[in-house]
Amino acid sequence: MRNSVSASEIALINERMSVMQASLAELELQVKMATKRDELRKLNSGPIVADDGFTPSVVEIGGMDGKLTANLMMQGGNVQAVRVGDRIGGWQIKDITIDSLTMVKGKESKRLAFGTAVATPQMATPPIPGAPMQAPVPFMR
Repeated sequence: MRNSVSASEIALINERMSVMQASLAELELQVKMATKRDELRKLNSGPIVADDGFTPSVVEIGGMDGKLTANLMMQGGNVQAVRVGDRIGGWQIKDITIDSLTMVKGKESKRLAFGTAVATPQMATPPIPGAPMQAPVPFMR
């Protein structure tokens, strides 16, 4: 009789351990998911306008009822959507009109219109000695 009690106790312990292992696996997965969400949040916050003189270009402006948004081509070729009040690096989007965007940083102001060529990292690399020269192709819409 003692053996059957011990066997049933062992079965209960094994069952509880299985539940705890599943719970632990779930918690570990939740931690991984939270880490990935943080990574995505950082990526989706958009690239930062560098203080090295880089200026994004306006790819598209759209919206309705006076609530306009702009898509900006950032350094490296990334596109970032912005609206009035958003911040990009140290710059704040002050105004978006149908044909331009104005951003401010302290007393400094930049007006971005369509058609500004943006240097990508490939364009900024020095030429390779002996390689044929190619003119950079600006992104324009």
